[in-house]
Amino acid sequence: MLINPYALAALAGGGGGGSDPYWADVGLLLLGDNDGSDNAKDSSSFELACTGPSNAGTFVAAGGPTGGPCIDLANALGGTAANFDIHVPVSTPIDFTAGDHTIEGFFYPRDGGATPEALFFAIGGSTELNVGLYTGVLYASYCFGGGLTSFAMAINNWYHVALIVQGNNFRVAVNGVLAQGPIDISASRANWPSQANFYVGGYTGGALYGGSVTNVRLTKGVARYTSFPFTPPAPPFPNH
Repeated sequence: MLINPYALAALAGGGGGGSDPYWADVGLLLLGDNDGSDNAKDSSSFELACTGPSNAGTFVAAGGPTGGPCIDLANALGGTAANFDIHVPVSTPIDFTAGDHTIEGFFYPRDGGATPEALFFAIGGSTELNVGLYTGVLYASYCFGGGLTSFAMAINNWYHVALIVQGNNFRVAVNGVLAQGPIDISASRANWPSQANFYVGGYTGGALYGGSVTNVRLTKGVARYTSFPFTPPAPPFPNH
């Protein structure tokens, strides 16, 4: 199902350039900007030092869903077919051990994922979360619960993808439409360490995503979306 919600007014999810009602809870915010060293800039209050994509050609000033900046991880505009990922350092804001949280972003796939391509990936201790594409279909797992869905994502379209943990259940929504869950993760949440490695567009050189990304946001302690379908917030996400 394709919808184009981005010209609509932002709702309580925090978007459209206004203020974010949950700004104090935002642990990561990648708006598509270059930090000056060809790495993704974290615009959250934590200003985490991300690594990657480490290539100036991946930053596109006006390629996002509403004309804002994005990061072209396929590097199609940089003149090479190489794919890249973004690694967020192990840190206090990247903590999935307890409480609600929301991980979201806008993605523009250019291929259907003949091999698995990770949109979000986190690993720590003996568990992981993994949201991505495989043969044009969304897959989503959290603490090894979940897997391949029946939700198709066509290439050359912008999608808002959100992973929402509320209580001991996780869900994944695409453009506000529920694509996975609720799935009970109560038995495995304790396997998370207090801090985890978090990646966008792959993980340590594997499952690399062929497409663009912008406005990736991690919110701790808040399940931003609890009713489905919902209207995704319009980018850019606020940085205050």
